[in-house]
Amino acid sequence: MTEKTPPIDLFSSVSVIITPHENGFTLGIIDSKPDDERDVCSYVAKGMVQVAIDEPDYLYQKGFEAFKKKAEETNGKNEDNVIDLITHRDKKDLN
Repeated sequence: MTEKTPPIDLFSSVSVIITPHENGFTLGIIDSKPDDERDVCSYVAKGMVQVAIDEPDYLYQKGFEAFKKKAEETNGKNEDNVIDLITHRDKKDLN
């Protein structure tokens, strides 16, 4: 029998919102957790936003390259863009 993966709990998730703006883009974080309950998701989201603020050209280029690489790997087929961080859970920086 195959084990089922538990569903994603959207109420405990952290969202990074990116939207077009006349000068490029605007971004923000939706994180309902209080400061003392922040977890790896909160810190990853904050880091993503900080990189976007500090190095938007670099981040844009990396995104462009990632889409190109994915298209080459999948022969242009559209697949989901979900990153399963559970596969990285044994890395020291994420604990």
